[in-house]
Amino acid sequence: MSGEVFSKLITSVNPKIMNSASRYGVKIDRIVIHHNATTNKTVAMNTWVKGGRANTSAHYEVTPTEIIGCVGEQYSAWHCGGSGGSDKPKMANPNQRSIGIENVNSSGAPKWSVDHRTIVNTAKLVADICKRYSIPLDRQHVLGHKEVTSTACPGGINVDEVVQLAKCYYYGGTHDEPGIPGKAGIPAAKPASTGWIKQNGTFTVTTPGGIKLRSGSASTKSPLIAVLKKGSVIKYDAFCYAGGYVWIRQPRSGGKYGYLPTGEASGNKRKNSWGNFK
Repeated sequence: MSGEVFSKLITSVNPKIMNSASRYGVKIDRIVIHHNATTNKTVAMNTWVKGGRANTSAHYEVTPTEIIGCVGEQYSAWHCGGSGGSDKPKMANPNQRSIGIENVNSSGAPKWSVDHRTIVNTAKLVADICKRYSIPLDRQHVLGHKEVTSTACPGGINVDEVVQLAKCYYYGGTHDEPGIPGKAGIPAAKPASTGWIKQNGTFTVTTPGGIKLRSGSASTKSPLIAVLKKGSVIKYDAFCYAGGYVWIRQPRSGGKYGYLPTGEASGNKRKNSWGNFK
């Protein structure tokens, strides 16, 4: 349809006419996250074409390298209204009040995994949508499909992680630069259930006295591995807030990890940094 409204983050628009309807004046105040239940984005999007038997659609299709506009935001997509009968949505006007984001899978059943690059793109999109519609960026307003209707969707997606990453983009951080592990003063959400937020990077120690690398857990009471001197560089794959510090996690041999405090924190806000991130 002409004149469709999409995020400026889109890489393309699917030219096919998708299932959609009016929002009937209902304010957009939710984002619902889905997985395709297929590793083929084209197969997924073709089920949303107007007149198709599935009677479904979504506003966006997200892949590791793409954000594809499918149904304009001014319309309601058919993505979380329930299948009828006993499958009744847990909130009123689910399709009219929400924007639906579908994510292509990187593996099939039973895990239905989603590539982390896809999660990053979805997080950027969520942050953008929340800013434009003044939607609170939290787990009450960014939902997995199964939190709205009876379904196993969004498969292997951790919606907590999506919200964590989205907050970083919302407040000015980037995935590839140190906005995530702690730009001073930028608030972050409560960590996911695991406490660890994924991010790959390197950290260079700059504090003259060095920093103690621990094993077992992110705690100053955990066993000492080594004292990393000024100039030491380590690779990390995630970070968390714990015990008044911002910790990073270093993958080590045998599936084990090292844990390094990188600066002090107050709750989930970084107060200072003892090194440089890349």
